[in-house]
Amino acid sequence: MSLTLSEPREVLVDDPIGDDRFDELAWEQRLFEDPSDAVEPGTAGLSMPTLDARELSVPERVDALVRLQRITSRVAALEAELLVSLMGASPVRREVVVLDRVTNGERTLTLTDEMREEVALALRRSPSQVRDQVEQARLLANYLPATCAAMKEGWLSAQHARVIVEQATRLRGAEAATDPSFAQACALLELRIVDRAADLTVSKTRELARRTVEMIDRDAARRRRLAARREIDVRTYAEDDGIAVLFARLTAVDAARVQAAIESHARTLEPAGSGETAGRLDTTGERQTIGERRASALVHLICNPGASVPVGVEIGVVIDLPTLLGLADAPAQMADGTASPIDVSAVREVLDDPRVPVTLRRLVCDPFTGSLVDRGRRSYQVTGRLRDFLIARDATCRFPRCARRADRCQMDHAVPWEDGGRSDTDNLGALCTRHHQLKTHSGWDIVDSRADGSCTWQSPAGGTYQHAPPPVGATVGGEHRERVRA
Repeated sequence: MSLTLSEPREVLVDDPIGDDRFDELAWEQRLFEDPSDAVEPGTAGLSMPTLDARELSVPERVDALVRLQRITSRVAALEAELLVSLMGASPVRREVVVLDRVTNGERTLTLTDEMREEVALALRRSPSQVRDQVEQARLLANYLPATCAAMKEGWLSAQHARVIVEQATRLRGAEAATDPSFAQACALLELRIVDRAADLTVSKTRELARRTVEMIDRDAARRRRLAARREIDVRTYAEDDGIAVLFARLTAVDAARVQAAIESHARTLEPAGSGETAGRLDTTGERQTIGERRASALVHLICNPGASVPVGVEIGVVIDLPTLLGLADAPAQMADGTASPIDVSAVREVLDDPRVPVTLRRLVCDPFTGSLVDRGRRSYQVTGRLRDFLIARDATCRFPRCARRADRCQMDHAVPWEDGGRSDTDNLGALCTRHHQLKTHSGWDIVDSRADGSCTWQSPAGGTYQHAPPPVGATVGGEHRERVRA
């Protein structure tokens, strides 16, 4: 297995429509103007711009949504700024000396952020919610200026900013927030995250931020992992209608092993070629869903003393050779489409366990982009090699920003087979059921497909969207980008 560094790519986001009625500044002016005499005197009114969505074309409606999101981001930045200006850049504490009636002596009470309840009541929010918002606003104002500026410019959403704030609180020194190293770590986090977040979903931004935090302070990350292992547990929570939830908190490697075993055993309960909802009958005489089969597989594997983990279970972990051998301590990650950082020691434990069959698979990456160009195979296994390669290369569905895992997708010909499309790496790729159907029946089309998994989509409304798969050896410096053009 290999970990390959790759260079970041440029992002191109064009402004699709320049119609004056969509001008954000004009909209913002109208948002904060006093709309009518009906507004209570002395109160700042809110009014939405005069806009009838029914009069707009489909591209104009999409553009209006984009611009509304920009305005929402700016409003969120303004709210954070107002909270800091009202509550203070740091917690405001006031000491009060009171008489203790039990001891008949004096003692000192410390009141913190007394304005919190005032704001909570005014906004009809709970004091604890306002407390969290104020803490996030202070972190933005004091330590994450680039994030705050991106929100003010309108291209970084409040949800994306919240992810960056949450991950910043995991950095060393966040508790005191006075350690100079904390400010330096926050600056490095922003340097590697903020620009890239422009083209990522919230979940992908969270994944990238997690990996960045791991790399910024590996000692702290190791301590957090050790502390997190003490939270490992299995519990049951009752629900209605005779259903209960079995909740298992495991290491990422163990969770992947368990899920892979369940998936493998569930397939034995499904007749070949029967589809997602076919298989055994349940107590009502209906065909079992895939979820029911997974649940049956879990119960069978745990409750039958003679049950064993099915042969052929495979999980993917991306790790470089020196780290695998214990000579280095580079981050490892799951190769399941999430690229979640994992504890290297957990991987070594699995490799050292003689009861667990392990296969090391060589992944050859492009040294500049990190894209997968070859996936090694066992010497005795040839069947399905092309599909295995496509799953490893694409990681997820090839529709831009779709997070459906490639191993749960269908293999699609970009140029249909009946139109002369070839069954090779240039023309094949993973598509989830929905996006496969959209491509086949709803006017979406792949107008360019490359061997590295990248492709260009054209929408029925004329928009052009580009997708690139994540580098197999994804690192903070080599996060993949998606360009969007309308």
